[in-house]
Amino acid sequence: MFSGKNYLTQLEGILIAEKINVLGVSYGARTVAMLDAILKSPGYEPTFFIYDKQWNPYNAMLVNQTGGEHTVGDLKDVEKIVNFAKGKGPIAFAIAGSEDPAIAGLRNELKKIGITALCPAKELAIEASKVRQREIIAKVCPEANPDYRVFYVKDYKSKEDPDLKKDFMDWYGKMNGLVAIKPDLPGYGAGVVVAGDHFKPENEDAAFGFFLKNFEKGDVIVEEAFDCEEFSGQYWSDGKIIVQCPFTRDFKRRFDGDRGNNTGGMATLKGYGELLPFMTEKDAKLAWDYASRIFNELKGPDFVGMPMYIAFAITNKGLKILEINSRPGDPEILTVLPLIKMPFAEVCMRMREGGLVQFEHDPKSGLLLYKVPPEYGGGEGKLEDRLVELEDAYSFRDNINELHGEDRSLIYPGSMELVDGETRALGSRTVASIGFSHYWERAGRIAEAGLEKIKDGGLEHRRDPLSVEYWDGVIKHADRLRAQARA
Repeated sequence: MFSGKNYLTQLEGILIAEKINVLGVSYGARTVAMLDAILKSPGYEPTFFIYDKQWNPYNAMLVNQTGGEHTVGDLKDVEKIVNFAKGKGPIAFAIAGSEDPAIAGLRNELKKIGITALCPAKELAIEASKVRQREIIAKVCPEANPDYRVFYVKDYKSKEDPDLKKDFMDWYGKMNGLVAIKPDLPGYGAGVVVAGDHFKPENEDAAFGFFLKNFEKGDVIVEEAFDCEEFSGQYWSDGKIIVQCPFTRDFKRRFDGDRGNNTGGMATLKGYGELLPFMTEKDAKLAWDYASRIFNELKGPDFVGMPMYIAFAITNKGLKILEINSRPGDPEILTVLPLIKMPFAEVCMRMREGGLVQFEHDPKSGLLLYKVPPEYGGGEGKLEDRLVELEDAYSFRDNINELHGEDRSLIYPGSMELVDGETRALGSRTVASIGFSHYWERAGRIAEAGLEKIKDGGLEHRRDPLSVEYWDGVIKHADRLRAQARA
């Protein structure tokens, strides 16, 4: 255990659990999974105080089980979160799954009342600015950046300034229309729009229209868009070192065949061992090199928790970084947490104390599938009956896990709400089912079997993450892109 502090107490040969109060700032299945991992940590007895975006039924169960408290509010309202935390006794640490609390200054404000939040300080939450991300990458690993140009509001008289359109069109032509148009600040204007998804590359007027919607709200960055295969790197930190999670692959698109709108993530795969089926050791080493350089630029006592989630892309111009987020991935972290060999509560305590060490992960594959309302992500139809019953899915989970003597199935409600004793689907990713096995195909079958046990009014999920043909295509495409980069 951590040599700087004795978290476990031995008394006459009996292991005495360390009692800890934990503040959870929660939205969706990601924070639910982290709190569940803390609950399952040997040697710790947590009491949860959960500030939730909605009455998540799993969080309600965790609070009831541990004797804590549950409330609901705006995750950006840091003052309200701080007031909720007051008077709860000593809080060992606070943990937040989504980016909003960190960007709003959760760590900064909780520090004032003596609580350590395991997220970066406001000034280090680099997810808050896409321009700053590119500037940091340009400084420490410029080869990982796509070509890009920043359009600053201060440089133009107004959005009608003829120089604005001329400059945009000049850059757009240089990129042959293959661009991603991004507002500097998250969640502004039209959001991130990409050639081929939201407009045709040859339709420069449509592209400029999206650009103006973003420019009305602030600075805009226009980046080179790639034909690519993506993978995600996630990094825990105590401000001194980083510990890399096994790589994962997110399924952003709403429908099979990677069709439809981008979503928060419909599924994710964690392959056997550290790599994904389409990755090479060279990909992994270069990703670690880039991550290390970025961390060394930002590290310090307030760069903690999971301050870096990096979206990497295998392209015909080499390995690139698409974005850096300041929190764990949803759904990516859910396939990784149960495989950490160190109790997750101890990982959190070590991050709090600055005593994080490298730890291992069980090599098993993990595959997650989300069930969502038909209308989610631009789908047709509408979920008329929002009642969702998870009891049979939980029974399936418990039976599988008892059979194997370890977690092989997990079921976590996400965008769900407990209303008058009933669990109801909201508008986003409703419930996650995760399977674990030495073989990803078997992990996928467990995940899908868990979904089939859920009683709902017509929720949907992607099926191609379970397809060998899909992954064969990804492998061949990644190989072609590497070959083009070498040519």
